[in-house]
Amino acid sequence: MAFHVAAFAEQIAAAGTFQPIAAVADDQLFTNLDDVRVPAGLPFLLAAFAIGAAQSRARIVAPSLRAFANYEIAPKVISEAIPVDDSAGLITMVRDPLPLAVGESVNYESDGGAGAGVGMQTGVIFLGDGPVLPVSGQIRTIRATAAIAGTEIVWTSGALTFSEDLPAGIYQVVGARCEADSPGAFRLIFVAGGPRPGSLSCLGDEGAEVPGSRRGDWGMWGQFDTNQPPTLEILSLAAAGTAQVLYLDIMRVG
Repeated sequence: MAFHVAAFAEQIAAAGTFQPIAAVADDQLFTNLDDVRVPAGLPFLLAAFAIGAAQSRARIVAPSLRAFANYEIAPKVISEAIPVDDSAGLITMVRDPLPLAVGESVNYESDGGAGAGVGMQTGVIFLGDGPVLPVSGQIRTIRATAAIAGTEIVWTSGALTFSEDLPAGIYQVVGARCEADSPGAFRLIFVAGGPRPGSLSCLGDEGAEVPGSRRGDWGMWGQFDTNQPPTLEILSLAAAGTAQVLYLDIMRVG
C-alpha cells in the first residue's frame, strides 16, 4: 500500500461563498493554481480534511467524483491550528477509497474566510494506490525530534534526531504521530523516493491525532535502513514552525 499527502492552502478574506483554494506546491505531484493532478499509481482518494476559520462547508471536486457527487467534508476542524480533542470529524476512506481518474485535476473548495492574515483555508488529501490493508506484528514506537523552520503553507523538510540508536537492520514504518508548535500536516520522505505518507500534525503533546494513523492500521508507509532513516516534511498553517516531535511506529523486518 502506498499513499501520498497533498494539500491546498490560501488566505481568504471573507466567508460565505464556495471558493477554490490554491494547491500547495509539491515536488512529487503536478500542481498548478488550484489544481492537484492525479498521478499514475495513486488513483484513489483515501482521506480529505478541512482546516480553517469560519467554515460551514468544504468539499473535494473532481470530474470523476462529479459524475456521482463531489465529496463533502464536515469541517470539524475550524481553527487555523488543529486544536486539542478535535478528531471526531476526521473521517478517512482508507478501507473503501473513492476512485479518481489518472491525469484529472482535483480541487478543494471552502466557504470559509476571515480578516486579513487570519483567514487561512486549508485542505489536506491522501492519494493512494487502493484500499489500505492493516498490518500487525512486533510494532515498537521510537521518538525523534526535529527543528524545522517551516515557512507557512510551504512543505519544508529536515533531518530527524532519534532518541536512541536502533539496532542495525531494515525497518518498516507503520504509523506516526507528529507534534508541532505550528501544526498542519506532516509527511515522511524515504531515501528510496516515491509517495510521501503522513497525516495531520498535532498541537503539542495534547493535540488529537487522526484516528487510525498509528500502529499498523494504515498499512506499511515505507521502509528504511538504519543508515538511511527517513526525513520529516511539515506544512505549517498559522505561522512558521520551529520544533517538532515525531513518534514513529516501526517493525523490524531484516
